Amino acid sequence: MLLGYFNNRGLFWQKYGNLDSALMCFNTAKEVFYSFHNNPKTFTIDDEFVLGLIEGNIGQVDAI
Repeated sequence: MLLGYFNNRGLFWQKYGNLDSALMCFNTAKEVFYSFHNNPKTFTIDDEFVLGLIEGNIGQVDAI
């Protein structure tokens, strides 16, 4: 739930044009993800999807 909040907030800031705030929110979402998933060897397909989604959003901010 908290991970989705920060990801959605990052999308809002990205759309609004405030890229540094968007990047901060995406990085916070990534930290929240890793706080719940300590061992990368036990990632499920859903975990990989969520992590890829967050990292893709970070990539979009870096590309602008």
